[in-house]
Parts: sequence; structure tokens; C-alpha cells
Amino acid sequence: MADRQTTIPVEGETRLGSDRDGQQGIVFVATNAGADKPSLLALDAVGAAGARTTYYLWVDRTGDLRISDTVPTDEDANGTIVGTQS
Repeated sequence: MADRQTTIPVEGETRLGSDRDGQQGIVFVATNAGADKPSLLALDAVGAAGARTTYYLWVDRTGDLRISDTVPTDEDANGTIVGTQS
């Protein structure tokens, strides 16, 4: 096994996956909600004054990654496609 640099996690950090050689880390967000209710990944952006904005990421039916600051009600029409994908 190769030498590893040991780091001390920062406050609030959660590590997922394995740090073992050859192990692939996977985060799976399942949904069982129904039509137009995709799995969501929520990330907060915090401005200099401490104002927090939550952004939601999901994959639509065509496989495009989308982002929005509101929870989608139509996974194919809401949000903005991230980058050039289609």
C-alpha cells in the first residue's frame, strides 16, 4: 500500500467512500417519489455577509445535469442545463 498523507478533517466535513487503493467511491441518491421527482443533491453557497442560497442538482430524463435554486417540479423543464451537454 502506498504512503498516504494524513489530513485532519475540517469542521463539518463528511467523507464518503474508501481511501483504499483500487476502490471506487460511489454516492447513490435514490428516489421513490414518482413522476418529475428526481433524486436531488443540495449544495449551499454562502456569501460574504453569510447569506445562504441552496442550489439543487439533478439529472433529467435525457441524462443532462441541471441546476436550480428551487426544487424542480418538472425535471425536464426546470433549472438550467449545466455546461454544453445536449
